Amino acid sequence: MLESFSGNSDFPVFDPEKDWITLGRDQSKAELNRAYAYVQERASEDQLSMSFEGNQSRAYPVMPGFCSLHAAAEEILSAQIKTVFDALQKIVATYRTDKNLQHFLDIPKPLNRWIKEDAQPSNNRIDLCRFDLMGRSLAQLKIIEFNANAPGGIVYAGMINRYWRQAPWSAELIESWGGAPSVFEREDWVVNWLLALADARGMEAIEGIALLHPAGGNMLELPHLKKRLEARGLRAAMLSPEQLFEDANSSFRLGYLKYGVQRTLQDIGQWDRFCRSVVEGRLVIPSSLAGRWIGDNKLCIAVMSDPRFAYLFDDAERAAIHALVPLSRKLGDGVSRADLLNNQDDFVIKHPYGTRGAAVHVGRDYDAATWTDLIMQTSSSGYVVQRYVDSECEVEGETCFRDLVVTIASGDIAGYGSRVSRARKVNIAQEGRKMAVLSSLRATR
Repeated sequence: MLESFSGNSDFPVFDPEKDWITLGRDQSKAELNRAYAYVQERASEDQLSMSFEGNQSRAYPVMPGFCSLHAAAEEILSAQIKTVFDALQKIVATYRTDKNLQHFLDIPKPLNRWIKEDAQPSNNRIDLCRFDLMGRSLAQLKIIEFNANAPGGIVYAGMINRYWRQAPWSAELIESWGGAPSVFEREDWVVNWLLALADARGMEAIEGIALLHPAGGNMLELPHLKKRLEARGLRAAMLSPEQLFEDANSSFRLGYLKYGVQRTLQDIGQWDRFCRSVVEGRLVIPSSLAGRWIGDNKLCIAVMSDPRFAYLFDDAERAAIHALVPLSRKLGDGVSRADLLNNQDDFVIKHPYGTRGAAVHVGRDYDAATWTDLIMQTSSSGYVVQRYVDSECEVEGETCFRDLVVTIASGDIAGYGSRVSRARKVNIAQEGRKMAVLSSLRATR
């Protein structure tokens, strides 16, 4: 068993012999192109789509390729990921009693009001998140975000993996690799997981699930989830949190909240009945309010990196943090504007509650004058500052960037994926495309 978090031999993240990454233009790869055509057809049939504010949508971008994690890297990484997740849970659980943490995270008052009331121990944890990692090898791989509010891709990533397992040519190849399908490749994994979560929270005989999203806003994956719920004989309705209390919808006791924090801050003034139902235990949602709004604050990664907060973690957690968390600080409290101006290529800055890469600024993407203007803006004070992590790769002669995403549900890894882009910000909502990443580990049960 490979357990050590330090002194490891370095391994590639993706197995070079099982890395079929392509831009889809090489006509000599006829079998791969045929498999990709099948994947595209399945994605179209299942209506995989992106969702944006203003009722806008477009086809979900799928990368023409698939890969497997390197077996030795995955065994080490999975243990490290789980330990960092435990450390993140400690931040959530400690927040209410730690004044230093409260001051540092500086959670907006409309959210903080409900976090303080959301006092049940079962509500002060993260049930669902997606770790985003960058780096070209295991030794270089770093977590850059935790995505604990409403992580995207938890349904589609598993579906895309499943398409490649069923496509002509790739099905036989993947079978020969021997790795077991990840949990999130099961068709109804989210439905089953939500029902198990409700049961763990004391909610029995669930008859329906409310799928909660902003009116006219992002509802990524919810239409597909609604279909799966109804196929299981469960009632499902797509609603805003305010609509949950109209007579026809008042019976829901389990919900799935897909609501970005920036939009939440706009709408939370209308949410008193919704938030009260959650904190009083009449409505169960993953990660409740405290887990999602504390854990999604990008400054949590600065908490892990900043030595002033080392007291929060045990030795194993500190070792895993050292291995997987890049140097991260809070602008104005641990790193200065002068540091960023003098070392532009070394840093990335992020809004603590930014989404979809819109408030992420990579120093290498700016000329010196524009970077200076950005850093000197008063509004950037309190941003997260991270050391840049290189994820550059060459695909068919072109420079691209790729990440590794890890979906975690109830503390266990549910599956892996990747996003590939010609831009350093690989977000699917921008120029990135989703690539299937298969586990190399064999089933243990």
